[in-house]
Amino acid sequence: PPPPAMAAAFIGVVLAASLARGKARWLALGAPGLIVVHALTLGAATTRTEVTFLAVGHGDAIVISSAGRHALIDGGGVPGGLDTGQRYVLPFLRARGIRAFELAVLSHAHPDHALGLASTLLEVPTKRLWLPRGTKSLGLVDDVEDAAQGALVERVGVGTPPLRLGDVTIEVLGPTDAMAAEDNESENDRSVVLRVRHGAVSFLFTGDIEAAAEAAVRLEEPVTVLKAPHHGSRTSSTPGFVSAARPGFVVYSAARKSRHGFPHPEVVERYEAAGARAFRTGHDGAITFESDGRRVLPRPFLR
Repeated sequence: PPPPAMAAAFIGVVLAASLARGKARWLALGAPGLIVVHALTLGAATTRTEVTFLAVGHGDAIVISSAGRHALIDGGGVPGGLDTGQRYVLPFLRARGIRAFELAVLSHAHPDHALGLASTLLEVPTKRLWLPRGTKSLGLVDDVEDAAQGALVERVGVGTPPLRLGDVTIEVLGPTDAMAAEDNESENDRSVVLRVRHGAVSFLFTGDIEAAAEAAVRLEEPVTVLKAPHHGSRTSSTPGFVSAARPGFVVYSAARKSRHGFPHPEVVERYEAAGARAFRTGHDGAITFESDGRRVLPRPFLR
């Protein structure tokens, strides 16, 4: 929607034109002019790089936009309950004018990541779909693949070539071969781990990896923005991982009143001690990070 000041000006011009006489009625031309200005401004805004963590309750849904190109990581989901794709993801995409994806990613085959992704991809096409290497063809995976008809489907892991999306580069840091192996029974540790670089700014998306997979992720430098692994569970965000990531910002994708108690207090304290500024989708709503390649500006919806 237009900013409040522009909406007020539009209404003012219409009222002035309706009450005026003669030449003053030409002021009515100013009203559509304001809409044109807003449309041009909105179009210019799409050239920025933005990463938005949507508030979908317990679950992940992340939209990356750069230079008019877009990607979606997960879509939330409630088994037998609310369709998070219809309720949260699609309205956001419509508001931003996003009609297609270059890339969609299912981090791992759990409902709170897969269900909303499937319902979103039924309505918004994607050119490419990434699934975690080693994931079996389970019902959730089949649903996401079926929804992404026409997409190039790839099983990704360490060694997958980086992908360019607008002004950013997307690198695959997980799963490793060990985490993708058939004898690994942890679907969480099989999560796709992505690092997105925009100049000096970096984002790390971790799915639901736990201690074993965290130890396998190779980080050579601090991360600007980190999605806390597994919603802030104590089974993740080990001291070694937090020390290696050293994030400037950490985002917990968790419900306001999490039935699991996410994020766990010891995890919150660990990131605070590392100097990270924290956001929670359950408290802050959708959180958008704007990047110019040198620094990021966080914009939480509810603050």
